[in-house]
Amino acid sequence: MYSFQITGIGAYLAQLLYIISMCTGLTFLTGYAANTVAWTFADQLLGLKISWIQWTSAFIVPAGVMLLLAPIVIYKIFPPTIKKIDNITIAKKGLDSIGPMSNKEKILLGLFVLAIVAWATSSITKINSTSVVLGFIALSLITGVLKWQDVAKNGQIWTTLTWYGGILGMATALNKFGFFMWMAKLLQTYVDFSSFSHIGLLISMVALGTACRYLFVSCGAYMASVLPVQFTIGLAAGLPQWDMFLMFTTCGVMGALVTHYANAAGPVLFGANYVSVKTWWSIGLFYTLLSYVVFTVIGIPWWSMLGIFSSL
Repeated sequence: MYSFQITGIGAYLAQLLYIISMCTGLTFLTGYAANTVAWTFADQLLGLKISWIQWTSAFIVPAGVMLLLAPIVIYKIFPPTIKKIDNITIAKKGLDSIGPMSNKEKILLGLFVLAIVAWATSSITKINSTSVVLGFIALSLITGVLKWQDVAKNGQIWTTLTWYGGILGMATALNKFGFFMWMAKLLQTYVDFSSFSHIGLLISMVALGTACRYLFVSCGAYMASVLPVQFTIGLAAGLPQWDMFLMFTTCGVMGALVTHYANAAGPVLFGANYVSVKTWWSIGLFYTLLSYVVFTVIGIPWWSMLGIFSSL
């Protein structure tokens, strides 16, 4: 097996953390900001009312397999020169320096658990996920875990929320006026999809979507720009709604591995300068393709067992 030459352990960890970020981000609806965009489009364009539990149930198995494979495979193709560290001593020193949990940290942990439970049970309680977030922030302010100054100074987060709100608002307006259905009918009129199998069309659109990842510096921007097009073409071709959602969302998140600038985590990890651009892109493309193989071999049978995949 081909081995990339590196020094130390920083390069290995940088690449591995990026892969782990994508796997864990995809696993949970609330694990990745761009998931909200995919979730909203799935509702508005495909008519899918996906709960937190449904999302996690769909992605936890294939993403979990990727999490298990990632450190092993990357260790083989991208081995660090430092192969043994004294974890116990390092962990003990770190915990000693941090000290015991403060009361505010305990309160924050409790609020976090409550938020996860509220998200997970939203289909039963009918509590909107946005309400959960606002409630979490309000309780954090009331209990003193956060100060308003802490919230207000994170301008980049508010800017992101504003952009996402604008993007989703525009998509909602277009869907309300029937733009996407009009486009789907137009495609049905001028494009003959009968010669394409469902699985062949899904694979082709995933390949095109992956190629598009090189053009976007934000996963949210990719989801907002490419997903509506993929969903509209899929609707015109008569593709099953769940199949489109599962495959195109996987492409949107795991496809981010191809570059170091595809989302917020990439520049931070790449910025440590442990890995060259050429190596990062090579390993990123390899892991993107590996994730597609895993999601095909593990994910599709799992989704079929759950009754949400029907193209095979």
